[in-house]
Amino acid sequence: MTSPHSRTPLIDMIKGVACATIVWHHLAFYGPMSDLAQPLAPDLMAWLYDFGRMAVQVFLVLGGYLAARSLDRSRQGHPISLAAVVWKRYQRLILPLMAALALVTVSAAWARPWLQDEFVPMPPGWWQVLVHALLLQDVLGIDALSVGVWYVAIDFQLYVLMALVFWGRQLLPQRQRMAEAAVVALMLVSLLVANRDPELDRWALYFFGAYGMGAVASWAQRSRHRNAILLGLCVVVALAMLLEFRGRLVLALATALLLGTMPAVGMPLPSWLQRWIVRLGRSSYGLFLVHFSVLLVINVIFAHWAMQGLVAMYTMLAFGVLLSTLLGLAFTRYVEAPLSRWLEGRKVQ
Repeated sequence: MTSPHSRTPLIDMIKGVACATIVWHHLAFYGPMSDLAQPLAPDLMAWLYDFGRMAVQVFLVLGGYLAARSLDRSRQGHPISLAAVVWKRYQRLILPLMAALALVTVSAAWARPWLQDEFVPMPPGWWQVLVHALLLQDVLGIDALSVGVWYVAIDFQLYVLMALVFWGRQLLPQRQRMAEAAVVALMLVSLLVANRDPELDRWALYFFGAYGMGAVASWAQRSRHRNAILLGLCVVVALAMLLEFRGRLVLALATALLLGTMPAVGMPLPSWLQRWIVRLGRSSYGLFLVHFSVLLVINVIFAHWAMQGLVAMYTMLAFGVLLSTLLGLAFTRYVEAPLSRWLEGRKVQ
């Protein structure tokens, strides 16, 4: 999700909670375990379905916040190479994603004889793999190999759009506020127009409202006029809500306000707790990528043992979250981190 590193334990905590919510949402939505859960706990399942997926808004805001902080280094006299930053972002996203999709393919092949369900992916063809490697599966209408792959593609689109804005500012160095104005303009177009058309949800502009809120929060946090900037953001979101109520915008705004008022010194927590929060937060992308493989496995177990009742359902849901978290930590340590070091090593050379 947001990458590569967080700045404070609070950001890592937000990432960890949001990612865990998405995992719960998917565990409650796919497979025979979900079919049993619906009549047993209809209120919980409805909440996880309707509100669990809204946690994506948190990652959109965080993505804009971190992208703005990273790309804004051009203000300090460090020019942006558009090709370099885009290529770096693409590699950081795609290499772990392809490794995770390989794991999903193996998990699906193992689950397919035991689990006759449409949510189990079919064996991928070479064209499907290529399209996923280019992050074009939704644009071309190709079935995704895993849940959440759409978000990786959107995250890349959003970052490219933000990078274009900051790179463009370099062409007119006398206009220091060009990037900020362009981001706000794109945010307004998204909130007032594009985000109201579901047909556009394959493109970055549909989601740029929340992404732009993160960028504005980043600027507000470092500005003497923080309160005025955040108040203006509230007014813009209120106007968008008057045009069409969207609950997801409330969560996005709340996240932006939290980031915009966040103290730079971090949180006064015990060192051991901070280490675990940072560790979990930085493994959020790994957790996001691998949890579908866990979902396949626990649904096979659930169906094969013909489990019944609330106790069995909650036990498997908790087991799924725990196993996903552990696998996400392992994936980050043994796959994502080595890939990141390899990329940095190539950069140095």
